[in-house]
Formats: sequence, structure tokens, C-alpha cells
Amino acid sequence: MKELTQEQIETIRQDPDNTSWDYISRVYILPEWFMREFHNYLDWNHIISYQTLSGHFITELYYNVDNSLMLYHCCDNKNYHNLKLLLKLGIKLDNIAIYLLKRQ
Repeated sequence: MKELTQEQIETIRQDPDNTSWDYISRVYILPEWFMREFHNYLDWNHIISYQTLSGHFITELYYNVDNSLMLYHCCDNKNYHNLKLLLKLGIKLDNIAIYLLKRQ
């Protein structure tokens, strides 16, 4: 994964609506302050799948994102770091997420 440069961050701040958030969420290592600042724009399914998040940040996300789908995306993309943190919070897969994992 790549790191965002300060120049890229400034460009994003100037016009966040014309940014490829799907791509940024998947390809770049995003610091937590950046994710907090642009939380309304980010693709959270990609964030939980591809970023390595801290336990504190996972706890913040716990209240803002569909918990079972977060767990599903971690399993699907083999992000075991985030998966372990989600399981510690007691998040369980719902029937839809289990069905999607079985279909693979």
C-alpha cells in the first residue's frame, strides 16, 4: 500500500467531492486523523478490509458501521488483525454474512 503525500491531502481537502474515495480507501495507508476528518466520504468496507486499524479506532467504528458486514469483509480479505479486534468486541456474523462467506 502507498502513503498519501501532503500534496495529495491538500488536493483532497480542496475538493473532496471529486476524489476517488473507493480507490483511496483501498490503495493508500490512511492515518486515523485522516479517516476521522473524511469519515463521510470513505468507503468503510474497504477501510475495514485493507487498513490495519488500532483497537481504539475499531471501537469508534463499532458504533458507525454495520458490524456484521465489517466482520465479513475482514474474513473475505483475510485481514486477521482487524478480525481479531472485532471478535474481541463480541461482534458476531449474522446469517447474511455467513451465507456470503459460504458461497465463496
